[in-house]
Amino acid sequence: MSQRDYRILTGTAGWQHAEWGKAVFYPEDLPEDWYLSFYANEFPVVLVAEWQWSDTSDAEQLVDEIIEQASEGFKCIFELDLMAQNNIQARLEYLAKIDSFLGGLLVRINSHFVDDKKLSEQLVSLCANFKVCLDIVGETDLSRLAAFCQQHAISVCWRGEGETMVPEDAPLWLTRCDSAQDKKVVVQQLKTMIAEQLKLEHISREHVLIIDGAPPSIEVTRKASIMVDIM
Repeated sequence: MSQRDYRILTGTAGWQHAEWGKAVFYPEDLPEDWYLSFYANEFPVVLVAEWQWSDTSDAEQLVDEIIEQASEGFKCIFELDLMAQNNIQARLEYLAKIDSFLGGLLVRINSHFVDDKKLSEQLVSLCANFKVCLDIVGETDLSRLAAFCQQHAISVCWRGEGETMVPEDAPLWLTRCDSAQDKKVVVQQLKTMIAEQLKLEHISREHVLIIDGAPPSIEVTRKASIMVDIM
């Protein structure tokens, strides 16, 4: 469990959304440099997009910002696109500086990675050092994917449809809800995701619910947090 003892860490994809300014979420007089601190006081987790730390200079600056502003128990999940192969090792080294704030990696990978020995080995290496959840792009052979995930204790990010893949000893599992959908659809999807997260809850696993959107809805994120408490 996290230091804040949340059963499911609930937050958004990113915190730097221009639409959240002008008192929509951030106070009008709050400097943008302190947005993360304000965000972290309300939500316990954030998903950091690949583009935010896509090169070493961005990664270094972001790590410094997290160290300066994140509060105790706050977690960052970093998107990592293995298909891009963009200075991965150098960027990962910076994450060692935020060990207490590092929730894990959401690794984006092509559905055929199981057939690519190099990518498969790279993924296994990542799992030895980080909590990892897969974000699969494209259709794949579900039986082979399930066998691979079971063998290496890796979960697959779930968007509320289809089969869940969460091995018993997987250390991290993310679900993602698009807040741009019809409100009734969003509420039903949240209920489904939270119920599934709680059903598969494991004390040694970090459970995460990320709200997506352009931008993610603060109202939906708050509603999700309340639903987690009452379900």
